[in-house]
Amino acid sequence: MSSISRGRAAAVVSLVLAFLVVAVALFGTQADYAVLDRPILLGTVAAILVTVSGLCAFGRQFLWSGVAFMLVWAVVAAFIRLHIARFPHSSVPHPTNPAVEAVLLVHSGSLDSVWELAVRREDGWWTREWTAMTCLNTDSGGPPEVTWISAERLRVRDLVIDVNPATGRPRTVVDGPDRC
Repeated sequence: MSSISRGRAAAVVSLVLAFLVVAVALFGTQADYAVLDRPILLGTVAAILVTVSGLCAFGRQFLWSGVAFMLVWAVVAAFIRLHIARFPHSSVPHPTNPAVEAVLLVHSGSLDSVWELAVRREDGWWTREWTAMTCLNTDSGGPPEVTWISAERLRVRDLVIDVNPATGRPRTVVDGPDRC
């Protein structure tokens, strides 16, 4: 096997792996698996694999294009992480199921305090996270109070959210009362 065919074989393998990484990221987003719902991390892995594929297929002439591609991707990923990401603020454990908790998330790119409520079921690598409330804007800057009323109900301000007590999955996604 010549070095050209080995390079092309490595390029094909890298491209196939990049497509698999993108498929895993899409599956994680659609199936609510928290460990797989990492678009920036998995997108970076896919971008590196595409760059490696280009280097294997085209050799040194692709090097500077690959470096430029990776730098642009790094800037875009950093912008998304800093301005669009949501970060956990606090969590409230479920009263009867220790694997389930309500997680209050704060959006980093907003001028006001914009919050989102998610319910997370911890299962190690297969941890799942569901959005329970989409948007809550608190101009006062303080986080909204989240409490469990019962094993099946969460309260945020005056809103009540019904959840499945066994899985933690919200029965419906509630829109916050504020405009975000």
